[in-house]
Amino acid sequence: MDEIRELIQSKLAEITSVDCGVPIPDGVVEDGETYFGYELQEEYIDSDLGKNYTMEINLTGRLVRKENPEENTLQIMDNALSEIKEKLKELNFKYSYNDISFDNSIRKMLVKARVRYNEMNKEFIV
Repeated sequence: MDEIRELIQSKLAEITSVDCGVPIPDGVVEDGETYFGYELQEEYIDSDLGKNYTMEINLTGRLVRKENPEENTLQIMDNALSEIKEKLKELNFKYSYNDISFDNSIRKMLVKARVRYNEMNKEFIV
């Protein structure tokens, strides 16, 4: 799982406008900052005689930002989401997303993505 996590994190680290990593509680969200916290799940799918393992990787993430009346928070969130979607596509992930809340002055979007991972080749496959 370390290799998978490193592949994903290195790709998401290319996004400079969003702090990507572990999920953070709402009380820690700072004004003017956008966060994408995510969790990974691995599921064994198959292997062949050469012990070439294939797993399905599921990513569940939350894009969060404090609402600010002096900015277009929704536009900032949409731009950050576009960058995240591009990085997920580069990794061959299939994804979906939806707005999940506007509570406590914090806007959130849920991002779900999945891909298959070939352990022998150490790459995400379609």
